[in-house]
Amino acid sequence: DCPPALAARVAWSATERGDLTPGCRVVDLGAGPGMLGISAAVAMEGEVWVTAIDIDEDAMGRAIENVEEMGLDDTFEFVRARVRHSCTASIPFVGGSDRGGKCGGRGGKRGIKKGGRSSGRLTRSLPNHQSSSEVSPTAHPLRTTPADDGVPLATGCSDVVFVNPPFGTKNNAGIDVSFLRTAARLSCGSVYSFHKSSTRDYIMKVVRAWDMGCEVVAEMKFEIPATYDFHTRRCVDVEVDLIRIWHMKKELEEIVDRSKDVEYETI
Repeated sequence: DCPPALAARVAWSATERGDLTPGCRVVDLGAGPGMLGISAAVAMEGEVWVTAIDIDEDAMGRAIENVEEMGLDDTFEFVRARVRHSCTASIPFVGGSDRGGKCGGRGGKRGIKKGGRSSGRLTRSLPNHQSSSEVSPTAHPLRTTPADDGVPLATGCSDVVFVNPPFGTKNNAGIDVSFLRTAARLSCGSVYSFHKSSTRDYIMKVVRAWDMGCEVVAEMKFEIPATYDFHTRRCVDVEVDLIRIWHMKKELEEIVDRSKDVEYETI
């Protein structure tokens, strides 16, 4: 989870660079409890539309509660989807979906909860297409589709995307690039994403191959808790970059909508 103070700094950086502005469309990819999306909405005093995407139902429930507590009910929608990733897809460089509309809410005292329950106010999407082949994490974002990356949203549907991706382990190497590629497909402007500093050169090489601009906005340390049996320490500090990438040509005609219609039903 992204700490609230760090999420606020990311929103400030996006505002300072003119990527986050009143009236823009925001995607929080891999939203967890929604810290990045909430910080963007607060920075713009609710004058944005935020789509929060996560596969974990409990995390989405926490995000819904946090949004309600912040009084941002009319600013958010929630999409339950998993970013597709394959470690076996070729990499040219060495080295089910559920969607919910606006959350109903009670407003009230403003504060952010770290705990929470899953909400029943979700709707389920009925995917009408599946990818027939594995896609490399480094495939060009505008040459991929919702069927390839698993997120049922149109290409270029957002002005700015915030993403705190999994860093990847020996079992899912490259998953952070899969998240970054999906974020770049969804954005017609810029993306802010966290990556291990040790992968900086590789990330920049991939992004430049996408004909996109790239810069390191900030360097920091993340405290990563032990999550697997083979982890021998309770937690470890990892050097992390906040990376900003952007489409070199922002004209809407350059961002082709390659997605197909997705049907939804209320449950």
